[in-house]
Amino acid sequence: MTKRRPALSLEDTVHLVVGQLRMENVAALVDRDAAVVRRWADPDSPDRQIPLAAAIILDLAMVRAGQPAPFLRYHQMRVDAARADAHGAQSPALRLIATLEPIGAVATEIRMATHPDGDQGEHITPAEAASILAALDSAQDEMDKLRRDVLALLPGLPS
Repeated sequence: MTKRRPALSLEDTVHLVVGQLRMENVAALVDRDAAVVRRWADPDSPDRQIPLAAAIILDLAMVRAGQPAPFLRYHQMRVDAARADAHGAQSPALRLIATLEPIGAVATEIRMATHPDGDQGEHITPAEAASILAALDSAQDEMDKLRRDVLALLPGLPS
């Protein structure tokens, strides 16, 4: 019988990797006994903490197998949740409205840079590229805030 693991937990992430790569392969990759790997996936085990080096090895193996890096995703969710706590979450609908202005600025920069009457016509100059990239950075900052707002509303996110 499979144990219930909290969704989006480290134990669930280990279980996912074992399901994808198979227990014997996971154990060989991290040079540990299968019983140790099973404990990493057991939410009731006091020895369930997977070492960071083992998580990195398994992420790389997953990527080589054409899959996403689940431990990286797990840690990114934890970091995003911490940022959400630190930045004061807003309603995603309100944040989306705030995101539209910098996205509009990106569109304006691209339109001006590629206009036939521009500095080099439809070709983008280094200065125009710099302006576009600056606008993209601003838009990305707002999108990151929106992501944190959505994650802050997700129930059961590991803390």
